[in-house]
Amino acid sequence: MNERRTFLVQSISALGALGLGWRMPLAEGAAAPRWSSDRFKAFVNQSFTFYDSRTGTRARMKLLAVKQAPSGPKLDQFSLVFQGRPGVTLGEGRYRVVGGPARRSELFITPASGHGGTYYRSDFSLLV
Repeated sequence: MNERRTFLVQSISALGALGLGWRMPLAEGAAAPRWSSDRFKAFVNQSFTFYDSRTGTRARMKLLAVKQAPSGPKLDQFSLVFQGRPGVTLGEGRYRVVGGPARRSELFITPASGHGGTYYRSDFSLLV
């Protein structure tokens, strides 16, 4: 319960600061996540673990591909394609992820169609 309260307070503070045009200082020793399609490409064929905090479900998935989307010079658009293990399915939603450049972050995944397996997609549109 305390973890949820902390998350809500930090989220509301961040949204308020964005609305007022203030920049939130990073916690001491923390670095802003520097995600990019190039960083994820190094982790293709490696496993990531997805945790659903609502149900306690845990699933390991392999990053199959980093698919580039049409982007401009200041925009990096790409999709991560994961393959789940047989018999384990996750619904569309936000999951805690451990592995690769995501380390301990959250990703929003969507089930995707595929040939003979369970696939998921996470889309990114990042300003560079």
